[in-house]
Amino acid sequence: MTGAPIPNGCDCVIRQEDTDYVQELDRERSQDFGPERSLKLVSKKVVIYRELKQYENFCFEGEDIKMNAIVIRAGEKINAIKVGVLASIGVSEIEVYKQVTVGLLCSGSELMDIGQPLEAGKIYNSNRYIIEERLRDLGLKVIILDNIMDNPMEICENLLKLIKKVDMIVTTGGVSVGERDFMPKVFEQMLAKRLFWKVDMQPGTPVLGASLDNKVLIGLSGNPFACLVNFEILVRPMIAKMARDEDISSKKATAILDSTFSKKSVRRRYIRAKYENGRVTLPENHSSGSLYSMSLCNVLIEIPAGTKSLAKGDIVNIIFI
Repeated sequence: MTGAPIPNGCDCVIRQEDTDYVQELDRERSQDFGPERSLKLVSKKVVIYRELKQYENFCFEGEDIKMNAIVIRAGEKINAIKVGVLASIGVSEIEVYKQVTVGLLCSGSELMDIGQPLEAGKIYNSNRYIIEERLRDLGLKVIILDNIMDNPMEICENLLKLIKKVDMIVTTGGVSVGERDFMPKVFEQMLAKRLFWKVDMQPGTPVLGASLDNKVLIGLSGNPFACLVNFEILVRPMIAKMARDEDISSKKATAILDSTFSKKSVRRRYIRAKYENGRVTLPENHSSGSLYSMSLCNVLIEIPAGTKSLAKGDIVNIIFI
């Protein structure tokens, strides 16, 4: 049997397919049944068809894992192979960090879910699907609250119920200074402690952070590109910390810019681009509401505050998304 102990006095194993098992039989007269004969086993042999080598197909005790070796360190991510290693030494349970659960609410009376006929003055709720899929891509569990109209009391009640089931709440929309931007007021009604409101970045300046019952609440911009930038720059690092998983952290690099960008960046600015073979190309459309051009890009370029413009050939900092 594979994995069985080697008998004393043996120092190698030969594969069964390199051998034959032979039994020699002889006929003998049966005293009980007259002239009829029966078969009698007189010998057993194993015929070996190849040369044997010492320690062939042989594993020494402790060869795979030595005594007192550390098999998996604290903080390592468990995958299929590591589960197999644990099983091989008889470990059936270990302590792990639980999967982070995020509650997601996209607010706005102008939003409609896909599958419904689009009404005049309305838009489909693309932010929900962008953020939901980003969260799932990162290995998180997501609980969705259906779109709630701009009703502060209803939003507050639903978020208070949701926060009992999740580790973090992410909302989109309602964080600016318009008459119907209720999210700062809603967080106050929940008695959440405000951590920040508005960040010196572009796009996505009006972003809101708060805490309640040792859980984080983040209100992202309702603008699609600003919402994505808020998520990648602010939310993703928080999730990596909560999940104790460095693989969730954004990957950064530098690249050569293949075109010019003439806008002055008063704040730290993020623009979309496509990265390939060490170079980045800007899309024709930089509109913050353009989802299609976003779908053609795979990085954000980070432009420091005070930068007047970028020239073709400049080395830029990029963040993979």
